Amino acid sequence: MSELAKRAVACRHWRWMPGMLDEHGNRYVAEGRYPRRSVLPDLTDPATLGALLALVREAWGDDRVSSVANTVYGTRMILMPDDAAPEGERLIGCSTTEAEALVIALEAAP
Repeated sequence: MSELAKRAVACRHWRWMPGMLDEHGNRYVAEGRYPRRSVLPDLTDPATLGALLALVREAWGDDRVSSVANTVYGTRMILMPDDAAPEGERLIGCSTTEAEALVIALEAAP
């Protein structure tokens, strides 16, 4: 998971947010008191994943971006509404885990 966390922190749109948990078990609650980029987030923590989803929404400029489980293929898909797409949504991240799908979506953000 540390390689994935390194990818997340390397993203242009990455920043620490309140509630995120770092690799050392520290939870950040106060604005402006976040670790440097050398400290990695704990991407197994539900609050950190929620904050990562918020970063993806912000980066893509759409608060309707959602994380959806695809039980047929055993994947997580990160979708954003797109009226031009045949199904009405656009796939912006997909992987076997929600954490990786979110990181992929953050990496791909404009």
